Amino acid sequence: MVYSKNIAIVLSFVCLWLASLLTSTLETILGFVLILSFGILHGSNDLLLFDKLALFNKRFSKLGILMGYIAVVAIVFVFFYILPLLALALFIIFSAYHFGEQHWEHFKLDGAYALKSLFYLSYGLFILFLLFIFNKPEVIGIIDTIANFKIPPGFIDWAFVTTGLSFIISAVYLGLRNKVLVLNSINEMLYLLVFSVIFKISSLIWGFAIYFVLWHSLPSLYDQINFVYQKFNRKSLLDYIKNAIPYWLVSVIAILVFYYFFNAIDVFYALFFSFLAAVTFPHSVTISKMFRKMNK
Repeated sequence: MVYSKNIAIVLSFVCLWLASLLTSTLETILGFVLILSFGILHGSNDLLLFDKLALFNKRFSKLGILMGYIAVVAIVFVFFYILPLLALALFIIFSAYHFGEQHWEHFKLDGAYALKSLFYLSYGLFILFLLFIFNKPEVIGIIDTIANFKIPPGFIDWAFVTTGLSFIISAVYLGLRNKVLVLNSINEMLYLLVFSVIFKISSLIWGFAIYFVLWHSLPSLYDQINFVYQKFNRKSLLDYIKNAIPYWLVSVIAILVFYYFFNAIDVFYALFFSFLAAVTFPHSVTISKMFRKMNK
């Protein structure tokens, strides 16, 4: 794999060193810049993936799917407005599964679909709650802003332990059938240690940006380009970016417009994570379909 986890480790600690030179405000701004650049870019080419997945036909035209995609994003925004706490919980669940699937799919695990899904979900939830447990005040504040609900700090501790146990149990079950999990267990524990250091030292946004961009978005970009163009090189990378730029620009401009009208940082956090949720729901489904086709 061209983009290896060793590169991610080195870049992660470079980001930690860089953060030590910045004020907390600049660190937050840089975190948003990373998320808005590589993070949003990796989810901006779903229509290209639809095309490769052969979802366009006489019944579902390209324009029809585009309108449907926009409708789903709009519905999620409305969902966040009407039932923000439930929408936020579903966003965390979908994101967790998406993170876990991206991280583990390359191992080609043998096992029941339900067990593998639980493994992906529990791993992703464990990573997110590992981030949350080191940044409780920020997490509680953002949830309060989004959903007008103040969760007790003890809930984050409980969720962290529960998801950790679920991850360990599902990993043991899968490990009995997949020697590759056992052979890579030391590496995976090292990665979890790296995440712990990153989340402990960083702010919520900076820690999330490091994980989201270096450990999720860039590997996902590599997989998507390989899937669409059957190879990863400079030309395929540029072609991918050229296709994604229009959708990426629309997304970034929309977020900047929101910030212009709601420039209070707490309100912007709420809008920002609502936007991420809106694009995560259809994107995670698309990537799952991509992995299933790749495995076939």
